[in-house]
Amino acid sequence: MACPPLFGKLYRNEPLTVSLIFLLALGLRLINLDATSLWIDEIYSLMVANTHVYPTHLDPAIHSANEFYQHFLSWQPMNLDRLLALLKINVHMPLYYLLLNPWLDWFGNNAVGLRSFSAVWSALLILPVFGLGKALGGRQAGYLCAVVTALLPFQIYYGQEGRMYALSLFWAGCAGLAFWQVLFGKYPGPL
Repeated sequence: MACPPLFGKLYRNEPLTVSLIFLLALGLRLINLDATSLWIDEIYSLMVANTHVYPTHLDPAIHSANEFYQHFLSWQPMNLDRLLALLKINVHMPLYYLLLNPWLDWFGNNAVGLRSFSAVWSALLILPVFGLGKALGGRQAGYLCAVVTALLPFQIYYGQEGRMYALSLFWAGCAGLAFWQVLFGKYPGPL
């Protein structure tokens, strides 16, 4: 059975098809970003990205997330040098906070600004997943892997959390693609 002409053209035009899958993934991740309030770990992300230290005098067992957030709002952001100094003693991924800092300046220092950063990285995971799928099973397998990644509920859920999970997974996908290239000496194809 032959594909309808539109699907045949999409199948052959990889950049367009992968772009459409990316847009689908991004759209699913950007829906209802502010539907829930920030939780303590997300507030911590906002604090570190804005060069504030974690408020040790606020205990999560006693104080509410709202108290953490109000404490965060009472601070004023500092410069990048202060952020770099803070990241030397922080146990979390420094690249996440270094990238998040200007993002929050551009897109807002709030739940939507924070969570949209993760949503974009989660949607960008489509690229290395498509590359790996194509390398392992051909173009059709690459498309299938990309679509499944775009639609997976846990991918959408963690793509909407203001933590470093989406960025970590994106870099893991890129590392897997680079590992494939090193192992077999060829790039799986254009992304």
